[in-house]
Amino acid sequence: MIFEGDTMYLFLYRVRAKSPDVAPDICRVFDHALSLFQEPGWLGGSCVVNLDDPCDVLIYEKWGNLAEMRAWLDSSARQQAHRDLEPYTDGPSRETTYRDAV
Repeated sequence: MIFEGDTMYLFLYRVRAKSPDVAPDICRVFDHALSLFQEPGWLGGSCVVNLDDPCDVLIYEKWGNLAEMRAWLDSSARQQAHRDLEPYTDGPSRETTYRDAV
């Protein structure tokens, strides 16, 4: 892996599940996509469900290289994963990227 100094990038992908019952399906699609496509620079991630709102699903990914993260975000594999999520989600997703402050 190539790291840009000690900088870590955090990519957040937040979606609304159509119902609490399908929130685990969103996480399964995410887990499956990551098992197939272990991208360079990817440090890990997870899919979590809000305890106060079980339709609020957050997928987070940790990256060690901004260019590699952006390449994954633009990839056809990621676009396919998003299409696979469509039956389970309601409304638009929200995407945010953070980096270490120091």
